[in-house]
Amino acid sequence: MSLEDLRDAMKKEKLIFGNAQTIKNLKNGTTKKVFLASNCGDEIENNIKHYAEMNKVEVVKLDKPRAEISVFCRKNFPVSVISY
Repeated sequence: MSLEDLRDAMKKEKLIFGNAQTIKNLKNGTTKKVFLASNCGDEIENNIKHYAEMNKVEVVKLDKPRAEISVFCRKNFPVSVISY
């Protein structure tokens, strides 16, 4: 289900890749949804969940590791955090 949501977002939204920009957008209140890889680091995950909770943004933990998500998103670098 989550990968289907990500696929839909890839078609409809401008995606942001990376934790730094995602956290910045969460602080600004411009993020609608966040996807995390199954092997995303605990510190990154905790920071994102903290700011997402403050702004009532949905955080989805995918059941795939970052290597598989990068292939799914057609990126040539590991993807741990995706948002829009």
